Amino acid sequence: LLSVFMVISSPSWLGSWVALEVNLMSFIPMILSRGVVTSVESCIKYFLVQAFSSLLLILAVLLSVSGGFMLDWVIGNPMNLLLIIALLIKLGAAPFHFWFPAVSAGIGWLQNFILMTLQKIGPLVLLNYVWGLSPMLMMLVGLSTYVGSVGGLNQTSLRKLLAYSSINHLGWLMVGSCFGLKFTMIYFMIYMVSNLVLVGGLYIAGFYYLSQVYYYSGSQFNML
Repeated sequence: LLSVFMVISSPSWLGSWVALEVNLMSFIPMILSRGVVTSVESCIKYFLVQAFSSLLLILAVLLSVSGGFMLDWVIGNPMNLLLIIALLIKLGAAPFHFWFPAVSAGIGWLQNFILMTLQKIGPLVLLNYVWGLSPMLMMLVGLSTYVGSVGGLNQTSLRKLLAYSSINHLGWLMVGSCFGLKFTMIYFMIYMVSNLVLVGGLYIAGFYYLSQVYYYSGSQFNML
C-alpha cells in the first residue's frame, strides 16, 4: 500500500517507475503465500509481464525527457504512445489483457482483490497524465468493455469471470480519467467496495467455480 502512495505522490516519472517496481516486488510474495503450483505459475506470468511493461515505461521516459524527469515535460511528447502501451499492459486493459485472466485463475481471493483494485491505482493515476479524450481512447475503451463483456460469457471459473469483469470496468475507468482524477477515483471507490463485498462472500463460502454455486443453490432449493 505504501508503494501505491509513492506512485501517486511522486513528482517525477523516475520516482513513479521506482515505486511501481517496489509495488511489483511487494506483491509477488503475496502471490506465492498460498504455496501451490498454480500460484507459482501465476507469479512467473505476472512478473514477466510487469517486468516487460516496466522496461517499456522507463525506455519511454528516457527517450521522452531531456534534462529532467518532471511529469509535465512528457505531455505532448511523441513517446506518449509508448508510455500509454506500458501502462495499459500494467493495467491489463484490452488489447493487452492476455495475462490478466490467466494470472487471476491461479491465485487466491485475497490476491485477486488486490490485483483487481489496489494494483490498478498507480498505473491509472499515471495514465491520467498522458492522455485525453481522443479516437484512440474511445477505441481502447470500446475494446476493453467488449472483451470484458464477451470474454466472461463462457467462463466456469469465478476468478476468471471477475477478471473479465475487471477489464470491463477498466474501460469506464479510462473514460473517467479524461474528465479528471476525481471522477476516476469516485468510480474506482464504488467498484472497490462492491468488489470487496463480492470477493469476501466468495472467499467465506469457498467458491471458486460456477458449478459450486449451482450445486449450493440447488441444495438450498431442495431443502426448501
